[in-house]
Amino acid sequence: MAKARILVVDDSEIVLIGFRKVLKEAGYDVEVTSEPEKAIEMVKSNFFDIVFTDLKMAKASGKVICKKVKEFSPSTEVVIFSGSPHAVKDEFQEVIQSGAKDYFLRKPLSSDEILDAVDKILKEKNNPV
Repeated sequence: MAKARILVVDDSEIVLIGFRKVLKEAGYDVEVTSEPEKAIEMVKSNFFDIVFTDLKMAKASGKVICKKVKEFSPSTEVVIFSGSPHAVKDEFQEVIQSGAKDYFLRKPLSSDEILDAVDKILKEKNNPV
């Protein structure tokens, strides 16, 4: 069985480097970008099982990314993460209503948190209730 394809969107290069390292070492096919517009183009032209996106970026919000991903690829799951101490429950609820998974990860993320989220999502996708 092919490994999952994962896209990570964040305006922090250090976060992208960390995600890429963790996910590639676990055997996943990983793409990363710091440009939200590029992420949308990537989703339009390639299938991704999962998109991880930061909630707050300079050029776009995680909510916008989530809406666009779901518009172009409804079966792609979106996971939101944030390092902002101000990422409040209301914002998270809005993003969930836009189609994100009910997983909210707070930066800094550990390898285990990233891999646990991927594992849970892939199990759900492979064993729908």
